[in-house]
Amino acid sequence: MIKKEWLASYGGVAMMLFCIGCSDTIKIHGTVTYSDGSPVTHGCVIFECGQEAALGMLNETGHYRLGRLKDGDGIKPGQYSVWLTGTEINESKIEGSGLNVTTTFSTMETVHKKFTRKATSNLTFEAKPGGPKTFDFIIERPE
Repeated sequence: MIKKEWLASYGGVAMMLFCIGCSDTIKIHGTVTYSDGSPVTHGCVIFECGQEAALGMLNETGHYRLGRLKDGDGIKPGQYSVWLTGTEINESKIEGSGLNVTTTFSTMETVHKKFTRKATSNLTFEAKPGGPKTFDFIIERPE
């Protein structure tokens, strides 16, 4: 026979273990576009708050999902500085004869340099429970 006191204690421990597994993160996503409305398709968005940082890779529609340990797992509540990286890598193959095939790579910046540093981007976001879960923003094209 199970005693009521033991059952109450067991239930309390089970509830505590369940809450330890609960996440206190906020899932944030958004879209980055240029002023003409076209998406920024290469790069990533970085959010930093003290020792906490998260990033989201931009896809072909300019969309990102923030993650600290894995894509889309969210961020902790706080005031974040936001900046971006963006480099498109282009591959060119020059066909030769036999085994002589040359591949060249070129890069093109996709983000204006002022947005690539926390100190100059002037982008911020406050993550809070019940607050906005979407952060869309518009940036300038590189010079």
